Amino acid sequence: MKIQFKLLEKNKEIESKILNALLSEVTDRMKSYAKNITIKIKSVVIDAIRSSPEYQSLVSGSLKAEFGIPDPEQRLSQLLQLWSSGASITYNAPRISNSKITTSFKLELIKADLSDVLGSDIAIVTDGLSGKSVYWLEWLSLAGDKSIIKDYTVVYGPNRRSRTGLAIMRSSSGSRWKVPSEFSGTINNNWITRAIDSVSDDIESIIQQGFKDFI
Repeated sequence: MKIQFKLLEKNKEIESKILNALLSEVTDRMKSYAKNITIKIKSVVIDAIRSSPEYQSLVSGSLKAEFGIPDPEQRLSQLLQLWSSGASITYNAPRISNSKITTSFKLELIKADLSDVLGSDIAIVTDGLSGKSVYWLEWLSLAGDKSIIKDYTVVYGPNRRSRTGLAIMRSSSGSRWKVPSEFSGTINNNWITRAIDSVSDDIESIIQQGFKDFI
């Protein structure tokens, strides 16, 4: 006995029905994929920032003394929490194009110009005696090697006027204070971008592995 099947629809029509059937499933899975990789990438980036030389120096090294930050761990913890909670992933809804289902996504964690945090109390230290403000986050991340404070220099050692007990800024004609070169940064190359660059391979692996799980 010979059985024969005859397709009544053209290949294009069959292909279109298959793609349309898959589209809703891909759309639902894209939401889960985006959420999962966001959580993992945030964790990797935050850990990288915590491990950076600048972070460690702000907590207990020369940058703590240079900027006179009395509560660096608390400030940095709040800063990382802001960045982490503010992270978002956006993606274009999957669509059918040229016989394929296509989509794209974008993950945003930290604004390059730090405009979301520079105006906050976290990023500014105000001296209780002089009333002057130290814009430590802006200076560290964006000022590069340019001179910031003229006719002043940092003198290390205990001093009752020191906010940290580590150093004090003292008047010194002709001196110019700037962020130490080993830590200074610009909008395109600073402690945050360097930390992210150091884990770029890990981020790529997360995206690739997430895509494998996705399909």
